[in-house]
Amino acid sequence: MGLVATSTATASGTPDVQLSSSASKPLYGESSDVSVAASLANGQPKGYNLSFRVVLPAGISYGGGSTITPTSISNAPTTGKTTLIFSNVSDLIANSTQALNFKVNHDPLVYEVGDSYQIDYQAFVNTDPRLVPSFNSLGVANAPSYTGSANSSTTTKISAIKITKSEPSREAELLRGLHDHQTIYTLTLRNNLINPTKATTIDDWLPAGLEFLSCEGTDDHTTDAPTNPGSTDEYPGSGAIDVAAVTECHEPALAVGRHTPSVILARPALTHTRSSSANRSTSADPESLARSSANARRDQPCFLSRMSCRRR
Repeated sequence: MGLVATSTATASGTPDVQLSSSASKPLYGESSDVSVAASLANGQPKGYNLSFRVVLPAGISYGGGSTITPTSISNAPTTGKTTLIFSNVSDLIANSTQALNFKVNHDPLVYEVGDSYQIDYQAFVNTDPRLVPSFNSLGVANAPSYTGSANSSTTTKISAIKITKSEPSREAELLRGLHDHQTIYTLTLRNNLINPTKATTIDDWLPAGLEFLSCEGTDDHTTDAPTNPGSTDEYPGSGAIDVAAVTECHEPALAVGRHTPSVILARPALTHTRSSSANRSTSADPESLARSSANARRDQPCFLSRMSCRRR
């Protein structure tokens, strides 16, 4: 899943239902994962026959994935929209939550990369176990059939590409010592399912405390190690840094930073290595991939021209 749009609800009536919703940011031509959850706080009376109403905008369709099959009403509540009714899903008690998960699809003939769409959600319950929330022909809830309700919405933007970063250290920890404890960071770039994306550049930033090492066989350019001033060794007797082998290691087209050897600047490629005191896994969208100026005192940026990245 890519970045997720989330929102919280407004509620009215009794019990005081809390509603939250989220929708993943899809690639162009890809389904979005949607989740809506109703809950009751401590001290709230029981809410019976929880039912959800979801309104999809024009060009967005239900993509399945729910354990409960909804009733789908086309052109409701207005032309082009679709209303989904998930009726009598469960009962709610205090300190409990009921979630509903499903997928939605966007029509590539209606939406393009960068377009956004809004999905609206409602939850309904009744303090009377004999009454199930009901809906009219347009999918609008009949007021006498529920006593508590909540509203929520999500706005989702369609993306051209997605990027994820991963590192294999257990428990998200990396031991100190770049001679013996190197690690590989991998960047995975995914294109959308409809159109090619051209001239893509990945800018990757290495946080403070990590040393960029590039690919196997890269020369050790240490000239004045902070831990051993005036020496080419990281510490007395350490010897040169030997960069371990990496599969499909691509050197960046540009690397700038306090500990980065200048020779890397002339090597156009894509994977790199570094030494780390902490592991992190991140995802980003195209907006976050814009080039920025480097802070040589704190971060080491790695500018890539392809699809993966290695460090130790």
